[in-house]
Amino acid sequence: MEGLKPSTRLNDFHSTKSTPERGIVRLTADRTRRTLGSTTVYREYFELSGNPALAWRDVFGREWEYLNPTQETGLDGRFLVIHFPLQEIATTHLPALKKGS
Repeated sequence: MEGLKPSTRLNDFHSTKSTPERGIVRLTADRTRRTLGSTTVYREYFELSGNPALAWRDVFGREWEYLNPTQETGLDGRFLVIHFPLQEIATTHLPALKKGS
């Protein structure tokens, strides 16, 4: 993993045999929860096609930090979790996720 630049795309990394490709399957609105102490920020869960390997998580974390350094994100099992105001889904986060994959 040493030497990967932030601009390395996840799909480029997925082309290796050792790491299966992961992608967003769906937005899971039933898991959406408001962040404690906020009236506008929510935790939105995006279901992935499978549990991401540690290497995939590392690459995703660097790529997300490069694309959107002020936005909190994490992985919870086979879910990508992003904290943001709901109105930003279509305008900000989906385009950033598409760009990073």
